[in-house]
Amino acid sequence: MIYPKNIKESKNAEYKVFQVLKNLPDEDYTVFYNQEFVSDNLSKEKLQYEIDFIIVDHRNNSFKNILILEVKGGNISYNAEREEWSQSGRLMTKSPTYQVTSSTKSFLQRYKSLLENTNVSWGLCFPDVEVTTSDNLPKNVNRLQVFDYNDLRNIDVKLDAFFDWHAQKIGKEGGEFSKFIILKNELLRGCDLFKPLSKEFEENNTIFLKLTSQQAKTIRMLKSNNNFCVQGPAGSGKTLIAYQQALEYKRQGLDVLYITFNKQIATQLRHVARKEPQINEKEGKLEITNFHFWAGRFAEQNPSYKKEKSSDEFFNTYIPNKALEMIKKPEFDVVIVDEGQDFRLNWLELLNRILKKEGKFLLFLDKNQDIFKAYQGVPNHRKVTKVDLEENCRNTKTIIKFLKEIIPNCDMVAMENSPEGSEVVIKKFKDNEEQIKFLDQEIYNLINKHKVLPGDIMIITNNVDNVSSLRGITHLGGVPLKSTYDRDFGKNKDYIFHTVINVFKGLEAEVVFLIDTQNVFADSNAFYTQASRAKNKLYVNFTK
Repeated sequence: MIYPKNIKESKNAEYKVFQVLKNLPDEDYTVFYNQEFVSDNLSKEKLQYEIDFIIVDHRNNSFKNILILEVKGGNISYNAEREEWSQSGRLMTKSPTYQVTSSTKSFLQRYKSLLENTNVSWGLCFPDVEVTTSDNLPKNVNRLQVFDYNDLRNIDVKLDAFFDWHAQKIGKEGGEFSKFIILKNELLRGCDLFKPLSKEFEENNTIFLKLTSQQAKTIRMLKSNNNFCVQGPAGSGKTLIAYQQALEYKRQGLDVLYITFNKQIATQLRHVARKEPQINEKEGKLEITNFHFWAGRFAEQNPSYKKEKSSDEFFNTYIPNKALEMIKKPEFDVVIVDEGQDFRLNWLELLNRILKKEGKFLLFLDKNQDIFKAYQGVPNHRKVTKVDLEENCRNTKTIIKFLKEIIPNCDMVAMENSPEGSEVVIKKFKDNEEQIKFLDQEIYNLINKHKVLPGDIMIITNNVDNVSSLRGITHLGGVPLKSTYDRDFGKNKDYIFHTVINVFKGLEAEVVFLIDTQNVFADSNAFYTQASRAKNKLYVNFTK
């Protein structure tokens, strides 16, 4: 085998030699053409040098011999009195013997640990001339070390003679074949320079933060109105804007109830709020919670409350009704509802009861994410101003384009300065075993090659009959895999997490894998909700 396999056709001497050497039997020889080296300037190796041909003899699966070959075309002459070499009448600046011996010495120095048992020597190739005997050569060159026109015509015979003489002269037994494989990989080492995805994510997130600030200006213009409903697509910054408004009202000394449908959003926002340096405990009260926990707390205080078997009726109607009976007076100056599309009308009525008459009511929602078919509107006895956040400031343009192409009537629009982002990866698998193998390798690359933190990777499953494709899988990419129900979720970036969309609604991750998507693809709202969780990188897996 010769590397590279082909070179540009030329009339020069190296091309002639290349055409001969490329026909050597692959099982016996490997040839490397035009190898350039640069040293680290700390070793005895030359600072910079090149070798025309490196011929490795690995007959019989050995690693016994290497020939470093220097090629000079045209008519060659040597003047011993002046120690000058000429090529077709032109004086050479460096003698070919000096070039090849110094390159061989440097090559040996560079790879000495691999070549300690291998016979390495040099040769000169004059493909355009005929050399009859050693009498025609300088005293420091043996005829066996010269490859002339005739030798190239019988290259197999010539190499046999050279390596036999060479091995007897140096006397090494030969190295292990595995060391040849290492040397080969070193000589063929390529260059694949790229920006790790983690760095791209950092840059993108800086842009997203600026864009979200632009969206927040829309809300600041509404301070004269106590009640407003903010409608916006996934990624339009609704949660961040709502949270910032909650902090602002608290600083004003107002008591604020920030309530979500998703327990995980409430948990994460409470975690963030504890770290807010500007919050003064003497200012207003800020309670961040999820609806079922908050309503259940009131309902359980009702003397007539009876815990029943979990059902939609129990959670959606019974608990809110029992809680309503226990609210005797309004407690909050501000109620902020995040994920408003998941709140039923009776839930909103309950929240209206806890809000003071002149209080502020803020509702943030995206009708396209109403996967529970719950939203019926806003309590009509409050004069609500509706505001549209039309632009997405969380997902890359590539993800937004993907969603618009596959989901009918998707109204998501990227902001002008949003980052483009990397491609959406769509994969189809014949079975789950193939899918898991892909996840394992791809996650390994994301973590080790692209320096993505495990905790920034989320796998959203679409289970069939409550059976997850991740059942029994404890690690992916060499990293522990945990559920979002685990107490480490949101706190520890050393794990990869998996979830279902009912739990992960309203949240986001740098990288999202949607697996077994064939089970949800037909439901545009559900698929939209899942895919829009990915900020920077999205994978969509289909499995038969």
